[in-house]
Amino acid sequence: MLTETFQLDPDQPSITLTSYILEQSKEITASESRPAVLICPGGGYLYTSDREAEPLALRFAAAGFHAFVLRYHTGSTGGSVHPQPLLDAAASMKLIRERADEWHIDPDRIAVCGFSAGGHLAATLGVHWQDELLSTHFDTDAAVFKPNALILGYPVINFLYMKKKMTEEVTDPQMMKVMQDCSTALIGTDDPSDEELEAHNPARFVTDQTPPAFLWHTSEDTLVFAENSLQMATALAEKGVPYELHVFENGPHGLSLATDQTAREAHHINTSVEPWFNMAMTWLRKHLA
Repeated sequence: MLTETFQLDPDQPSITLTSYILEQSKEITASESRPAVLICPGGGYLYTSDREAEPLALRFAAAGFHAFVLRYHTGSTGGSVHPQPLLDAAASMKLIRERADEWHIDPDRIAVCGFSAGGHLAATLGVHWQDELLSTHFDTDAAVFKPNALILGYPVINFLYMKKKMTEEVTDPQMMKVMQDCSTALIGTDDPSDEELEAHNPARFVTDQTPPAFLWHTSEDTLVFAENSLQMATALAEKGVPYELHVFENGPHGLSLATDQTAREAHHINTSVEPWFNMAMTWLRKHLA
């Protein structure tokens, strides 16, 4: 495996794209042109989680994918206000496609996988890849930014819904503080208006040009409620975009692979949820065929 880290922001050494490139072999036909996946770890736009980074890259690599982990701008690095994280994701897609021949990547088989806030970022790229913002900023054709598929794990989708539900039902000061910090990191204020929150809802911007998506969540998630995935799936269905949705009954937020390889605490190991990865791979192979 060939690994290399690229600094995406000349002023921020921590804003990087790390590649996990499977070496080409004359003995393996598939190695001539493999699919790839760009991984966006979660962390509430406050940091990027290690638990949703390299372990996922290695799991995808084991399945025959070249993998890339994006460490985008967050509150801990500064400069994270929208659209900067989206620009980071777009820059990563541009780099991957520009070097597709060198890395033996099929440019028409590149998925984006994100978790929690990283799922929001992946979904945002999925619905805004064609926006003039990106093509103008990078002075290139918008098609270079388009994911061929999305994998969204317990994604944040509807910030306004989250705010209202937390205010009305949760009323946990610590959770409200997390929500405020996330808003500051992404939107620039800890008390955004309803209109500002809705402007960051990917479900509102789904079109028939949005890539197909695989979504998964747990119904017991009390930090990012499962309704986020349900609402995104509904938006995809209304536009005729292929999707697959799995809501597992049990499990907290942030399960990642739901195995001991990504567990920080005992409840992060969940044998009922662990199959999500193989389910996603079956779905992904169909849509990247």
